[in-house]
Order: sequence, then C-alpha cells, then structure tokens
Amino acid sequence: PGSRRCSDANGIVQARPSAAMAALRNLCGSCLGSLGGTAADRPQILMLGLDESGKSTLLYRLKLGKEWPAQDLKSEMKDMRTPETSLKTKDYGFDVEEMVMLKGCFIWDVPGTDAIRHIWPTFYRSIRFHAVIFVVDGSPDAKEERLALARRHLHYLLNEDELRKSCFAVIINQ
Repeated sequence: PGSRRCSDANGIVQARPSAAMAALRNLCGSCLGSLGGTAADRPQILMLGLDESGKSTLLYRLKLGKEWPAQDLKSEMKDMRTPETSLKTKDYGFDVEEMVMLKGCFIWDVPGTDAIRHIWPTFYRSIRFHAVIFVVDGSPDAKEERLALARRHLHYLLNEDELRKSCFAVIINQ
C-alpha cells in the first residue's frame, strides 16, 4: 500500500497509471535534455505499436491528463475510431500533438495496422525523432502471437540506424 512501483518475477517495473505517466514524463524530460527553440527544433517523439495497443488513448491521456474522465475515455475513443463510411479501416490516419508539459515536444501517433506498419520507416527516415514510445497490449486477452509480433517489431526498431540515438520507452498497456 502506498508503494507506487513493484517488480514482477522478470524484474519488469510496473506502476499505477498516474505513476506511469509521471515516469514517462521524467524519461522524456531526461532524454530530451535542454532541447527547445523554434518549432522546427522542438523534440519529436514517435509512438508506435500494433493496432489496438492503446497508442491513441495514451497520447490523449498524456495531452489531457485528468481532464478526460476515465468513464468517458473508452466510449469516446471507440467513437473516434468508428469510420463514418462502410470502410473496414480501424486506424485511418496518424495524430500529431504538441505536449507543452514535455518541453513543447511533438508526439507522433502512427497506426500499427498491417497496412501501415510497412511504412513506419518513412516517418523516422524523414524526421529526426529523439525518443520512441512503443506500446504493447499486455491485457489478459492479448494473444501470444500478437506479443511475439510486437517483440519482433520492437527488435527491428531498436536496430534501425536512424533510431540508434533515440531513447526508447516500452509501455505495456493493461
């Protein structure tokens, strides 16, 4: 009780959602250092992960904090993801948000669908990203194949030359 963090059997640090947000802010702050300046010089963070891992929810939770009540969060995110036409696309675009609390950096939320994952390199080969947030669905319903696929993509990203100097944070969304 009162403890904000604990480690599981694998030594992975787990935190309550509010503590996880604070830890992410601290990580980004330390990785981004004293960067700043004009909009072109502002730090860029790339958020990746498989589809339905919780990237957009995390992005807007970081942006809005407690101003977005938890009871409204799920239904509003579901409504945002429902296409207005009969298209079967779940993630039909990417989001970019300026984060004042993270040194005015920009976070790019890029979809993780099969159709979009193959163009992830287009983003990090065109824009210098200072940090990468990789979101994994760690819910009890997560299938082993999806976890293995997420692991493969993360390992691929860790070995990309364009991302070698970037800080990485892996968020396991439960």
